Amino acid sequence: VDFSNLDNVKKINNFEKVQLGSADQAVSIKFSPNGIFDIVDSRNTRDASNSAASESVNTVLKVIGDSKDLVQLTHDFVKATKADITTLNNKHSVVGDTYNKVDVTSDGDAVNQVYKATFNRQETINGRLIPSTHTVFIEIQDGVQVDLL
Repeated sequence: VDFSNLDNVKKINNFEKVQLGSADQAVSIKFSPNGIFDIVDSRNTRDASNSAASESVNTVLKVIGDSKDLVQLTHDFVKATKADITTLNNKHSVVGDTYNKVDVTSDGDAVNQVYKATFNRQETINGRLIPSTHTVFIEIQDGVQVDLL
């Protein structure tokens, strides 16, 4: 399944979790930052400091699978740092959201694989094209294969 193709993504929205098949299936799926932005509840929020640096999409796309599954990430995804994850989870605490927090250990390290991508796109607001920058996060179950393309 290729979620990096925006024509496919326009038909799918408000997803927060994707299950990659059953135990006896090997599933391959591809995501772009734009695709994730269009799939999730793409409302940007900030943490309690209200700093622009803390702004990101309010939903983490969570991908559940096993070692037979493959997630391909296109367009400059990078492994999220511990600081990125702490900031993201703190922001979710401010807005009262616990479901979309990234799962962490007692030391604050991510339990699963977490990636982020920051990207620019044009959006139509009040009939005008406005350039905008967004950051999206994806949490992929530990053990699932990940290719950064």
